[in-house]
Order: sequence, then structure tokens, then C-alpha cells
Amino acid sequence: MPRLLSSLQCAAARMPMPPGVKASLRHVMQRIGCYDYRLPALGIGPLAADYAFVASYPKSGNTWMRFLLAHLASSSGTVSFRNLDTLVRDLHKPGELPRPIGANRVFKTHFPFFDLYPTCIYLVRDPRDVAISYYHYEADRGRWQGSRRDFIATADHTFGSWRGHVEGAVAASRLNPRFKIFRYEDMLTDCAAVVSQTAELLSLECTAEQIDAAIEACRFENLKQVEQRHGGEQNEKDATFFREGKSRQWESTLTDEEVTLIEQQSGELMQRFGYN
Repeated sequence: MPRLLSSLQCAAARMPMPPGVKASLRHVMQRIGCYDYRLPALGIGPLAADYAFVASYPKSGNTWMRFLLAHLASSSGTVSFRNLDTLVRDLHKPGELPRPIGANRVFKTHFPFFDLYPTCIYLVRDPRDVAISYYHYEADRGRWQGSRRDFIATADHTFGSWRGHVEGAVAASRLNPRFKIFRYEDMLTDCAAVVSQTAELLSLECTAEQIDAAIEACRFENLKQVEQRHGGEQNEKDATFFREGKSRQWESTLTDEEVTLIEQQSGELMQRFGYN
């Protein structure tokens, strides 16, 4: 149903008509349930059955997974932020359709539009570690001027709250057998198993040796070197997209008050994923 709706909506958007008529048509489509505001936000036209999405709350391993998949699919040597979008496109930036990986075209997203995604690889990370990384990411780019404590207390950010995001993914995984959830922490302890399952979901044929080579290339210290040589996410030479990539940093970084705030916001869901 989402794919049919997206096709109808995109066809209507391409029809030549005065702006006022187009706005009226959109209003009518909304009234009868045939318009989804989320589709223009994705910016990729009609949803196709072979589209796959690497989704997560920010700073939960999404970009790491993108690099891993790109290394498995690339035959051109170095993978960096300069060519990453040609294989796993970031939906939060303009661009062309990526080249196929296995049987799918793969997109990175933080949009929690989970019922729209035919295939989804969802990554979840301990929100206490997310808070540290997300705070630094926003503050370093001038998008957050306050303290870390206030950042944590403001649970809803650009993509909502960690709890709301993850709850939506859990609900979607119950309805879609091609919606798989992986813990960031399991990528740290057994990356080969996670990458192997992801490759299988995408019908991407690769050997154990190829998986091991991709994992080696995507060790955080190696990704930092690639970032320094080729530029970061926005082509800045002093970029620090990849910081530590470790788990349980919160134990030595967050204050007791900050930990309590996060656990009050998401405690029950954290326990579900083993974040004790």
C-alpha cells in the first residue's frame, strides 16, 4: 500500500498544473487519505520494492554501517565521504539514486517513517552513549549552544526522542519480516555476524574474507585516517565525525544527574535491549 500511494502521489506531483490547482489537489488527496507528507521529505520519488534503508536515531552506527556496506560493494578501492553516497545515499542531502548493492538500492536515513520502508536495517545504541556523541556532533557544528545536561533534558531533537524512534522501529519489525534490528554494541563485539546477516538481507553475495576485509577497513582508527585525508561529511579537513565508537563511555563521562535523566526518559525500553 505505501508503494502504491507513493506512485500515485508522485504522478500527481509531476502533472503540469497551476500552483493553486496543485495545492487544491494535494488538499483533496489529504482528505481522502491518498497523500502522505512523508514522501516528499524522502525525496526519492515513488518507493520501489528494491529500496532498502539503513535507519537509526542519530549517532547510533548508521554511517559505520554505510561504510561497511560500501566496502563490500565497491571495487574502486578507497571509500570516503566523497564517494559514499554513490553506494549508500544519505537521504538528508540531495543526490542521485545509488548504485545497487546486492538486490537493493540502499539509503541512509534518520526519518522514522518505518512503515514506508520495504527493507530496513535498523541500528539501536545505548541512549547514554548516544547522548554523548549526539551532543558533541551538534555542539561542534554550532547547532547546540547549551550544556550537555540541557541537551539531554531536551529529549526531543530533530528526529524526536530516542525512545519514540526506537519504539517505532520495534513496532515496525513486528509487521515487516524484512525489518531487522541490530544493536550497535553487537557490531562492536561481533561485527562479522551483523554484517553477514545484513548482506544476506540485501542478497549481497560476499565471502567471509571480504567481510573481514571490510571490517578491517572500517575500524574507527582507519576511518579517522580516511576522513583526515579525503575530508569529512561536509568536505571539511578538520572533521571529527568519527570520535571514539566505544560502548559504555557514559560510565566515565556522564554525571549521575545526566544518567538519571536518560533512564527516566527511556528506562523500560533500555532494559529490553539489555542497557542496564
